[in-house]
Amino acid sequence: MEVRKSVWAEMTFLKVLFFWLIIPVIVAIVCAKHYRVKIMDKTITVNQGVFSKSNAEYAVAGITQITVTKSFWGGICNYGTVSISLAGNKRVALEGIINPYGVKAFIENKLMQTAGATHMLVN
Repeated sequence: MEVRKSVWAEMTFLKVLFFWLIIPVIVAIVCAKHYRVKIMDKTITVNQGVFSKSNAEYAVAGITQITVTKSFWGGICNYGTVSISLAGNKRVALEGIINPYGVKAFIENKLMQTAGATHMLVN
């Protein structure tokens, strides 16, 4: 005679709770690893998605406004949303970005460089 332990006996409350707490953490890590924003001299490229992927590219010269929003936890953990307003009343929200004020300053610097290069071309 062979005797095995019941699966139901192994599913204690703490094990079930731990299982349901660890799954969202794994999903969050995988999603964060598959979200890339590349800020180059003339374009901002946003790549995201694990199974269904999307790719969007925006011109730096078309940016009219940049705002940063942080939640309570975002202020503590230094992440937030960088909202970029583009010409033509279009908005792009880069959510959950690390160091959002640094990203805003970097984009503003690129805008100044682009505006300076355009000004130099006109003269």
